Amino acid sequence: GTAATLYWKRAQGAAYISANYLKTGFTDEIKSMTRNSEDYDHMVQRLTVFKQALAVHDLIVYIPGTDSATVYIALQSDEPDPLEYGNIISYSEQVIEALLPVLQNGITSDETTVLGNSHSGHSGSKEISAWSAVKDAQGTVVAVVEADIDTAGLMGTAFPYMLLMMAAYIIIVLVGRGVQLAFTKRMVIRPIQKLTARAVDFVSDDQLMGFENDIKTGDEIQTLNEALGQMSRNIADYAARQARNAASEERAAAEQKIAARMQHGMTPFRPEDFLRKYDFWLDSRFVASPEVEGDSYDYFALDDSRMAVVLSSISTTGLAAAVQLLVARTIIRSQLLSGRSFPAAVAEINRQLYEQLPQHDDPLRVFVGVLDGRSHSLTYIDADSNAPILMRRGQPYSFLPCPPYAPIGQVENVSYQEHRVEFQQGDRLLWYSDGVLKMPDENGQPLDVEKLKKMLNDQRAASPEELMAQLDALDKSGSIPRAVVLLECRQVNRKRGQLRVEPQPENIGQVREFARK
Repeated sequence: GTAATLYWKRAQGAAYISANYLKTGFTDEIKSMTRNSEDYDHMVQRLTVFKQALAVHDLIVYIPGTDSATVYIALQSDEPDPLEYGNIISYSEQVIEALLPVLQNGITSDETTVLGNSHSGHSGSKEISAWSAVKDAQGTVVAVVEADIDTAGLMGTAFPYMLLMMAAYIIIVLVGRGVQLAFTKRMVIRPIQKLTARAVDFVSDDQLMGFENDIKTGDEIQTLNEALGQMSRNIADYAARQARNAASEERAAAEQKIAARMQHGMTPFRPEDFLRKYDFWLDSRFVASPEVEGDSYDYFALDDSRMAVVLSSISTTGLAAAVQLLVARTIIRSQLLSGRSFPAAVAEINRQLYEQLPQHDDPLRVFVGVLDGRSHSLTYIDADSNAPILMRRGQPYSFLPCPPYAPIGQVENVSYQEHRVEFQQGDRLLWYSDGVLKMPDENGQPLDVEKLKKMLNDQRAASPEELMAQLDALDKSGSIPRAVVLLECRQVNRKRGQLRVEPQPENIGQVREFARK
């Protein structure tokens, strides 16, 4: 049921990440390595970190043969008679028929990960396992990674598994950032292990207690721990006051509070150094609804001269929306910081979210832009988001040309093409969510994009601070959920020149010299 699906997803992610590491690091040499080689020890150390960070019971690497497999690496929990290097395991003993097509078909198989029930490798416990094939440059299967999760002692309630799913998501996306091992252990693995242990205690005792404010990582993990701590106290109070038949309603209310705190915890810090250095002005607004609608914005520095701006929305609401936006935010940040080209990073974001989002009929609508301070330009890709509104100084507002792509996570493989716009002094760009269009105009009717553009044109002489205040004033109740980001280019530190010549062949030398300078 729901619990098996959640643990399958976690095992699948662990197998995939480990196989992907082997694929990029040791594919061509994996069969020739010896157990005592330096590369082999390095591989075991990295996979040990993955096993701990991803909270799996066992992580095993096999080299397949014709009718059996050889154990290559076996990272197991303390169990009687564990698998060892060089053990020969026949396929019939493993009971993994779902894996055989990958091994038999080799390069003709489109599957990357196979899910199924594990063999009974550990006495007295039940496991859920996933396998992922490691292929060389020619597409031949050279190894298979198995990830096992022990499900003994788990309760069948949906809420405890939701907590474990959130912990697993955080583990997967944070480990993927590739930070140094010591920093990862101190800032990621240990806090997540605390959260996981506390969640397991809740599964065993049906009491969500012990969430102390002892995790000080300054990021989403701390926000989640604090939110769960507050929720634990609320649940304890509710249990004392409410009858048994009202428990489900109280739990739903607690989930809403978690979702709201998670969403507020994703509010980004202003990149003051970047804005001050390159003479940009930026302001933003975020108003969440009690139902926690799926709107989010983010901006962060990529390096000394570039800043990313992201606006995301999803039709899901409540805790599901908050979790999915948190996963998407982390994946988007890690890929934009990965060093890939901009289109390749967005393509990888789409592919990962296609695998992570539970339903492809509810994908993310995303605008992703990279603001370059040195050239005062914006490179961007629009995945079915609201087209931002651009104002050139002294000219009317108009929509930024945004040839739309499919939403993120709807189609597995998408090839993106970036677009670019250059700013001059006084230019403004407004990003907005659907909630802005729900605010009433002066006649009490909801705004639409044309009314919004007309209102902006009527206020072209207003300062950006005044413009943000006027947008806020439209929401007299102060409760209409929305996300707004306004950017203004205040100064362009670039010398400009002009050359006026007649369009005659003899003037080509002047044009070339002007372009050279």
